[in-house]
Parts: sequence; structure tokens; C-alpha cells
Amino acid sequence: MYKFYCAIIVFLFSILVNATAACTDFQVKAEDNSVIIARSMEFAIDLKSEVVLFPRGLKYTSVNEKGVKGISWTSKYGFLAVDAFGEQEAIMDGMNEAGLSIEFLWFPGSQFQEATPGKFIAVSDMAKWVLGSFASIDEIKKALPKVNVISLYIPELGQAPGLHAAVHDASGNNIVIEFIDGKTIITDNPLGVMTNRPSIDWHLNNLRNYFSLAPEDIGARKLGKVEFSSTGAGNGWLGLPGDWMPPSRFVKAAYLIHTAEQPKDAKTSLNFAQHVMNTVDIPYGLVREHLAGKTIYGYTQWLVFKDLTNRAFYYSSYQDPALKKIELEKLNFAVGTAIKSVSIESESTIIDTTDQLI
Repeated sequence: MYKFYCAIIVFLFSILVNATAACTDFQVKAEDNSVIIARSMEFAIDLKSEVVLFPRGLKYTSVNEKGVKGISWTSKYGFLAVDAFGEQEAIMDGMNEAGLSIEFLWFPGSQFQEATPGKFIAVSDMAKWVLGSFASIDEIKKALPKVNVISLYIPELGQAPGLHAAVHDASGNNIVIEFIDGKTIITDNPLGVMTNRPSIDWHLNNLRNYFSLAPEDIGARKLGKVEFSSTGAGNGWLGLPGDWMPPSRFVKAAYLIHTAEQPKDAKTSLNFAQHVMNTVDIPYGLVREHLAGKTIYGYTQWLVFKDLTNRAFYYSSYQDPALKKIELEKLNFAVGTAIKSVSIESESTIIDTTDQLI
């Protein structure tokens, strides 16, 4: 497992030196308290991701690059997770049968803890630990401070790759887990939005710079004795960032979600989340870097939407934006069940309605 993980990370870092990895994560909570989580995956190479079913009862031990063993655990909950390159060790996103969700996003500059034997977990194992062990944010807050979170040092890179995590539960609670100055920092996240660096406290403070953003239009403005009418609707949003940098995506998602009319239920929340996610979607070819004589393009490879209330997992890909649905309550997570997977990628789904007009 360690060798494969290292091979993936070395390959990714060899081409992703800068900011071609960009993801957005947010929560939408409905009037009836239904909770929807949305997450995008932007990357510069095809991750060939799958949605994987992990049953209950799987046994794990976290091990560092020197073979030192950390904590061991047996999964209490079954869960769905998204992998990379069809390799089920590289888990970056998931949801368990208790309605707990975790998403790992790129966060360069993370500084992790020391690998105390028997008391650490590698960040690469953390999604499986969280999804297999916990049902709520409160449980995670109690358990996480008892272990050291480490990253696997990659000699070829001279560093440990950086990540941070967003966690959401079915009650609507949200936290961000960051690894700063050798400490694991757990921050309550009442807005439920996360992108990439800087840290979550920086992003929340940065929202102060956009107080003028509002959904109400200004119909007319008088300058001296001359009255001017607006050129069109939406002028209350003048100044909303339009680029794809992490601070801009955070501002856009936070203000759109928390100034819009609140959706009534899970169905309308899912639809609303799709539309908000469309505003940060990156088409192929618009974000590019030139490295070692090659041009690479960061783009939105896939989207995941998780209905934590009704235990439904939705996903779509760049080639096929039509949603696919998996109902967790219909899945067999029993001990001994085989690990199964389905590719996120698929051909474009186009519904032909010609016959309705013949």
C-alpha cells in the first residue's frame, strides 16, 4: 500500500507543482433540515475515479513509510468512497451509512504530527477511519485529539503532501480539519463551505470584504439631477469574484448559498446545489500551466452530491453531467460482503425526445 501511495503522489507532484488542483465543498440545508453536501474535483490529469462500496467489518492498521505501525481499527459502518486510478487505497471522498461525510481537498504547506508508535494515523488512511468508525461530528471531536495525524514522507519529493478535510454529519454540523505547525486543528464551520488554501479562518475573515453583495437589485441611482436606471438584473452582485482561485470560489459559494431563498426539502436543495456548483465549474482548457515543455489543464473531473438525510449518493462526470444515484439503504454493507466499485466516468447521456413531437 505504501509503495503504491508514494508512486501516485510522486507522479501527481511531478506535474502539479502549482494550483492545478482546485476543489470546492459546501453544505446546503433545507427548511425541513434535510442536508445536502456538494463537492467538485478539479485536477490536471484523469484520476479515473470510481465509487467504491466498503462493507462493515474490514480491519485496518495505519503504517508509516518506515513500517512503524499506528492505530488499528475495524470498520463499524459501511460506506461509499471515491478513489483515484481505480486503486482503493487512495480515498479522497465518501459517505457512510450513518450519514457522515468527509472530503479531502488539496492544501499545500500542511505540517503534520510525529508518528508515535501505536498512536498515529496516516492522513491517507483517515477517510476510511472516519467513515468506518464515526456517525457524528461530536464523536470525531472526541476521538481525533487522541491520535497523531501524519503524512507519509516521500523522499523523491523531499516533503509530505498537504491535504485538509471537510466533515459534515446528518444533523447539519460541519468542521474543517487542518494540519498547521505540527498540530491538528479542528474548526467549527457554520457556513459549511471549504475550498483550498489559505486556512479556513482566513477564508471566513475574508468574507468581510464583500458585505455589499446582495440579491436585491438597485432599480435606479441619481447622480446630481440625472437619474440612471440599471442596465439589467443582478447589479447587487457587482464585485462577486469570477475567477477560480480558492478565495474567490469560497466567497462565491458562501454568499450564493447563504443569501438565496432557502430550499424547502432535499430535492430542491439538490437542484440548488447543482446550480451553485455550476458557478465554480472549470471547463477543460481554461486553466493551464506549462511545465517541462508540456501544457497541462486543470478542469472539473467529477461532482459528488450527498443527501445525508436520505442516505443517497449522487455523482456526475465531465463527459456526462447527468446525475447517477446510489441509495445506501438498498446496499449490502454486511460483514463479509465483497468490495465493489463502479466507474464515475461514462459516455454523455442525451435523452432524445423527438418521438414526442411526431
